[in-house]
Amino acid sequence: MVNIKLVIIPSRIKKTGECSVDIQISKYRKLLWIPTGISVLPSHFENGHVKGGKAGDQGAAAKNIRISEKFNEYQRKLLLNDEELEKLSLTEIKEFLVGGKKIVNTNFFAFAENQLNDLKSQGKVGSARHFKFSIEKIKEFHNKPKLEFSEINNHFLEKFD
Repeated sequence: MVNIKLVIIPSRIKKTGECSVDIQISKYRKLLWIPTGISVLPSHFENGHVKGGKAGDQGAAAKNIRISEKFNEYQRKLLLNDEELEKLSLTEIKEFLVGGKKIVNTNFFAFAENQLNDLKSQGKVGSARHFKFSIEKIKEFHNKPKLEFSEINNHFLEKFD
């Protein structure tokens, strides 16, 4: 399972004495960090929030809003794509969160349906009909709702033939 949380890394102190607030991504005890672009003094950061007030950071409210927006955006992406993310490496997950890349669909049937819809939208009705027939034959042979690309190997193709 992929988890995220807000952290500062005190060993990465800038000349100003501040640390970058990062979003830490973890999966199977491996970690990566995404900088938020916000820096705070270590004493002004507690439990994922920038402390304000007289003894805290003067821009705490604005910083907390920016941090929360980014954190919530990433959290939403993780929740909506939970099952697909399990198949990706930590680096690929970071690229997905930061770059807005689409998740690579590893389910052959879902991928094939998308391709079929593309053929239909391009007006390639004949190709779409043949493609749909091929997909149905593979579904009939596989007899399961999902077929991962990793399952399509020489052994699978020999049995299908």
